[in-house]
Amino acid sequence: MLGAKTGVCKICKKSSRTEWHHIISQHHSIKTGQNHLLHNPDNVIELCIRCHKQTTASMVRKRLTRLHGPVTRTRPKFLSPEEKREARK
Repeated sequence: MLGAKTGVCKICKKSSRTEWHHIISQHHSIKTGQNHLLHNPDNVIELCIRCHKQTTASMVRKRLTRLHGPVTRTRPKFLSPEEKREARK
């Protein structure tokens, strides 16, 4: 479980509205079979919106949206126990 937000960005140290950011992306965690990282509180960091928009995942998403239109989610955000077992195989 994630702790309460402090409202301080871990990169620029400014106080503002913050968002949680996965250090190792959700996509990479699933792709490499590291599903435990999806809900691991040690795999997230609190970032302000400006810093969050500069992360690699956000920049890739922006580029793909520009080239191909909005990216639609092909996987559910949270995997069921059966899907987790299947992803491990």
